Amino acid sequence: MSRALESAAQTPVKKVGPERAIEDVIMKHPEALGFPGALGIRRCRIGPLSGIVDVVLLPKSGPIEMVLVEAKARTAADAASKVLGQLLMYYAGALTFGSAGVKVLSQFAEDHAEEARSCKKISPKRLTGGLTPAAAAWEVLGKGKKLSSERVHLYVAFDEAPHPAFLEVVGVMKKYHNLNVGYCVVRNRIIEHVTLAGAR
Repeated sequence: MSRALESAAQTPVKKVGPERAIEDVIMKHPEALGFPGALGIRRCRIGPLSGIVDVVLLPKSGPIEMVLVEAKARTAADAASKVLGQLLMYYAGALTFGSAGVKVLSQFAEDHAEEARSCKKISPKRLTGGLTPAAAAWEVLGKGKKLSSERVHLYVAFDEAPHPAFLEVVGVMKKYHNLNVGYCVVRNRIIEHVTLAGAR
């Protein structure tokens, strides 16, 4: 056996985790959520205190300007309902973005498509071309007319049918707070089911 073949045989195959696989499909098929041709950024920090969302989709037209998608394996400890708290944290962060910030995200997704679609964490500094300190970058991202709740859609993407507790909490949020969270099921790299997020 040649050295190259021997080295390849000894190199472990890197497995793609279930949540990474879900993200891959969402990034490839934004039309399944109603946004054909939408730009995408993975592992993007949304808001100074709001953490890093799995996928941000940026529709090219229409009333929705930002779609936040959290990928979750059905077996994850927080998949039953705690994932919604995580998603609401990102939602709060998204509402700090202004129209200029949304344009910055879209421009980054277009100009740096490979990086945007990778699993590398995307910081506000990177989004704004190296602007520091972080507060200065967030200031740029917050400029312009603020995103309204009607222009942000929220989704959880699972690899199996969601837990009944998830559906129950989503129903309560819709009934009492007019906050509609969509979800989808991605199995074997196919989006099998989508419940669309609607107008709030």
